[in-house]
Amino acid sequence: MWSLQARDRKRGEAFVGVRAFARQERVPSEFLQHIGEIIDVGEKVAETRAKTNKAASYIQKHF
Repeated sequence: MWSLQARDRKRGEAFVGVRAFARQERVPSEFLQHIGEIIDVGEKVAETRAKTNKAASYIQKHF
C-alpha cells in the first residue's frame, strides 16, 4: 500500500514537472513570436519613412 502511494506520488510529481516544463517552453516561443512581429512592424515603418522622405525630397527639388 505504501509503495503504491509513493509510486503514484512520484508519478504525479513527474507529471506536474512535465506540464510545468511544457508551459515554460510555450511561453517564451509565443513571446519571441510577438517580439518578432514588433520588429517586423518596426522594419515596415522604417521602410515607409524612408520612402516618404525620398518622395518629399523629390517634391522639394522639382516643384
